Amino acid sequence: MTTLSAPAQSTTEPAGPADPGPRRRRPRLKVRLVIFAVLAVVIAGVFAWLLSWQSPVPVRTVTVTGAAPDKQAEVKAAAAIVEGTPIRDLAVDQIVSRVGSVPGIEGVEVVLQRPWTIDLAVEQRVPFAVTGSADQWTVVDRRGQPITQSAARPAALPQVTTAGAAGPAGALAALAALPPELRAKVRTAAVDAPGTITLTLNSGVVVAWGLPGQEAAKAKAVVAVSSYKPTRIDVSVPQRPALSGPLKLPQRNQQQEEPVQ
Repeated sequence: MTTLSAPAQSTTEPAGPADPGPRRRRPRLKVRLVIFAVLAVVIAGVFAWLLSWQSPVPVRTVTVTGAAPDKQAEVKAAAAIVEGTPIRDLAVDQIVSRVGSVPGIEGVEVVLQRPWTIDLAVEQRVPFAVTGSADQWTVVDRRGQPITQSAARPAALPQVTTAGAAGPAGALAALAALPPELRAKVRTAAVDAPGTITLTLNSGVVVAWGLPGQEAAKAKAVVAVSSYKPTRIDVSVPQRPALSGPLKLPQRNQQQEEPVQ
């Protein structure tokens, strides 16, 4: 006798419908990002071009920085930049040359600030010394370049005098080597025919500087021995300065030389 058995039921649940997963939006997002990146590069390139000296944008404004208010109009006039001129047509080298020829101006940088603004950043010469005599005085900078002229001698600046074919360069270099507080005490800086330099302070102290050279060492020597209150200081050989006059020892040295009781 044959026995029939029922088929075994599967414990596995029937599979449901396939999960479609997230919608495919990544390609579109990537395309947008690429488009935005390209636009950003293009915009940046346009701005860079507008801020370059090849820009066709016309000049609307010319400003001056670094100059005293009474010099700004003169600097603008020397630059001769006509408003409305395309930036690419400006002859920058010629502008620098014209502004540099203005008395009292040592240098200038032509700066493109905005697509339509040109700034003339100037460096003015600083009064450093005076030359001349009687009623004709010329204020010069540390290079000896003239700044202004006047009939009265400016009292706050040292006078540079020369003899023979000697020029003022040595005296100006000696003055430049001195600390500002000591330079302010110099009345005259004289250069004789051989080129020897002599400084005279407002107090009457004479500094025999000697021939040009070793300016830093000589200035250091003058400062080091000034506390002895000499009437004459010779630093022509800065390693061995020589003093003249009734010397006054510094307070510290006087205490050290007092005999022990």
